[in-house]
Amino acid sequence: MDPSSIEIIPLNSINPADEDNSKLRSTTQPLSPTPFSAWTGDPSGSFVKMFRGSASYIANHRGTLAVYHIPGELLTWEGFPGLMDDIALTWLLGMKIVLVAGCRHQIDLRLEDIDEGDGDQANQLGGRVMMSSIRVTDEETLRVVKEEAGFVRFEIERRLAKSLRLHGGILKGSESLVGNVVSGNFYSAQPFGVVDGVDYAFTGFPRKVEVERI
Repeated sequence: MDPSSIEIIPLNSINPADEDNSKLRSTTQPLSPTPFSAWTGDPSGSFVKMFRGSASYIANHRGTLAVYHIPGELLTWEGFPGLMDDIALTWLLGMKIVLVAGCRHQIDLRLEDIDEGDGDQANQLGGRVMMSSIRVTDEETLRVVKEEAGFVRFEIERRLAKSLRLHGGILKGSESLVGNVVSGNFYSAQPFGVVDGVDYAFTGFPRKVEVERI
């Protein structure tokens, strides 16, 4: 067949009253004037350009280790859920993630409330910062540290686990892409000791970090 002999009849030129076209009308669906009119997300292609520009970074960092420090102040930040979503996304792209959470903000607030409510202990050194950022940690202060550290740990685990479920493989039907949050005590510490006549009690600094276990 010679392609030049084929006559193309536009759909909008068909007369609805013509009986010869009744079969054509019954089997033909109206076409959209533009094939891509349904795509309204990014007509300029900026997303495609952004993805192409980031592809090399994704490839270079896949399989590498990233350590994120999350200060305690971020737990009350309105963007904290979005931060956890971004961290989950980096894991989904193939990075190995380690989170180091801080709880100094929560400890400071708790100790301030204790000092305001108990004036008899104003002369005690427990909970007070004596040298630089080093705090004297007595038994009462240690209990506060444990409570606030547990709260921060639970909140980060809860929010990150939710982000992994939302952005992981459950929605795609692949259990191999479902992440899991694992936490623990992967380091040992030694006492800070007595400095300038001040006993820092339970205050210490890291002695060893279990890198292989992490």
